[in-house]
Amino acid sequence: MSKKEVERTVNKEVKKTDYAFETMESNEIDDGIAITHEQISDTFMEGTIDGQIDSVNKDGSLKSHNHGELK
Repeated sequence: MSKKEVERTVNKEVKKTDYAFETMESNEIDDGIAITHEQISDTFMEGTIDGQIDSVNKDGSLKSHNHGELK
């Protein structure tokens, strides 16, 4: 191989390596954000881990604080 051929091959490998690293890093970040988003959404929708909720009026104001069971 000539020097130019070696340089081209090395440059291609470096670009592949950089791309793989960027892709891996991006996927890890995206996965972490997706998991965190899901956890927050679940917590917001479910309220408490025991599945109990407060009673509210039609306008959304708190009616009672008895934490009735979900039906």
